[in-house]
Amino acid sequence: ALTVKATATESADQANPASVSQQLNVIVDAVNEAPVVAMDQQMVFNEGSAESINLVSGLIISDRDNTAGDQLQSAKIVIHNTMAGDILTSAFEAGKGTTTQGIGYKVDGVASDGTMTITLEGMASRAAYQELISSIQFKATGEHPESTVRQVSVEVTDTGVQGNGVNG
Repeated sequence: ALTVKATATESADQANPASVSQQLNVIVDAVNEAPVVAMDQQMVFNEGSAESINLVSGLIISDRDNTAGDQLQSAKIVIHNTMAGDILTSAFEAGKGTTTQGIGYKVDGVASDGTMTITLEGMASRAAYQELISSIQFKATGEHPESTVRQVSVEVTDTGVQGNGVNG
């Protein structure tokens, strides 16, 4: 709480000015706004190509109530409509572990609903999370061309508030 003392003085009578003082308590509620994720909406790949592409492009993670060095707590990247032969590579390999930035990761295989999920956890800067997510590479190695669109969603959480999920 912040206490402010306000004084009002009436000086109609210059010889005897009248003053009144009153304390005013101001309570400031801290607001933890959710981080915001923005990224390019479309990535193009060729199935069966030897080339990998970035899973997301143009990724920006911002948070109005935090500075550039403030921390994120976790992120979840979900690839929808995955197909046999879809693979991901990055600074981490499939399974569980910890990245060089100290961020723990878990890469799930393709689930029965056709999604593949990467979970990142651990306090690290927004810049570290942004760099790590941007490093994820996608490659479709299937032998039979498949025109199904893969969709990617990215959600991040700062200290207790989940940010918007953005689809690309």
